[in-house]
Amino acid sequence: MQVSKNSTPGLRYNILGGIFLSFTGVSAATFIFLWTNHSTAIHHTQVITGGTIKGYPLLQPLLYYFREYSAGFFGIWLMIFLLKSIRLIIDLKDISRIRHTHISSPDPVWQQRFRDLAQRLNLQYTIQLIESGRITIPATVGFLKPCVLLPLGLLSRLPPYQIEAILLHELAHIKRNDFLNNTIQKIVETLFFFNPFLLWIAKLLREEREHCCDEIVLAHTQDKKGLIQALISFREYQLSVQGLHLNFGNNKAQLLQRVKRMASQQNKVLSYTEKLFVTASLLLFIGMCCSVCSPGNYYNSEGMISFSQQPTGVAANYEKIVLPDAVIESVNMSNNQDTLKVAQAITDDLIRHGIISTRKALHYQLNHDALIVNGIRQSDILHEQLKLKYIHEKGWALRYENLINPVSDNNMT
Repeated sequence: MQVSKNSTPGLRYNILGGIFLSFTGVSAATFIFLWTNHSTAIHHTQVITGGTIKGYPLLQPLLYYFREYSAGFFGIWLMIFLLKSIRLIIDLKDISRIRHTHISSPDPVWQQRFRDLAQRLNLQYTIQLIESGRITIPATVGFLKPCVLLPLGLLSRLPPYQIEAILLHELAHIKRNDFLNNTIQKIVETLFFFNPFLLWIAKLLREEREHCCDEIVLAHTQDKKGLIQALISFREYQLSVQGLHLNFGNNKAQLLQRVKRMASQQNKVLSYTEKLFVTASLLLFIGMCCSVCSPGNYYNSEGMISFSQQPTGVAANYEKIVLPDAVIESVNMSNNQDTLKVAQAITDDLIRHGIISTRKALHYQLNHDALIVNGIRQSDILHEQLKLKYIHEKGWALRYENLINPVSDNNMT
């Protein structure tokens, strides 16, 4: 937006559209992957949010919070999504009513002029021109059978050259298949109503779409003054029904921007608010990167902690016990606690709470931050219970791994 102020609206629209489609495509691919690989995907999701990758001292609580309350977040999303979907359906029905009620055919002279303008844009299929008593601004509706709607009596209120500019603008929307594109965009916005980035891109897309049509009008009329005057004539008009149809101009700020762009031959750049938004987003991104790169415990693929770092301010006190069927490690366990007995007691508690049913193929890790069993982070409630029962000092951690899947000493410290 900043470096393309002298570029064509078509180029800017294509770039924004590419970003919009890329986001939608990646999201769809992710959903399909999760749906077709349900059990595996759920396992990996739990591993990642369970803190089984390096660091994440800042991100891990946030990721875990969203995982813990995912059902509630989904319920809120579903409720808002259903309400917005109902609104979308109502808009579609309103379009049908506008197109088929309180309509009349314009004067045959204007119908012939409209067909001539359509041929000038190489539109070979039939497009209807209809006067409607239900709208106050010209609009384009439909995809397979598109039509242009004009407010009733408009043809007699404006000079012919302004009417032609308006009709060319609406025909440009049809030539670009903007009604279909706008409908798809509305559906995606309904799905991702919670994403400010996507909504911002969608807003920019709508602005550039109008600029593209203005450029088509100017290319065929070479009358910039006439188009600007037509825009100003509609400044006070408002649609009685807001919907999916494409109109000549129903937003005063957008109309002003269109006039300024044509007069100065420069595209819109980021506003002060948008610059703040982008800056805050970049700072958030940098903060996330720093969180990922900051020091933290290291976990292997099964979720077992490797005591490769000494807890801050705590003297390291490691104990490793190798049994015929298991390896047990602890760090900074106080002298009045026996590592083997504590590990066995924790295992008994896991069986009693129904987390595991057998001691075989078992590995778990308990510390002050989390309880991870077989690569899955357990609930805060169970973690708090075991933490209060077994953890008595800062920096304490215990690791247990059954030797059915032994690990070499090189992987343990």
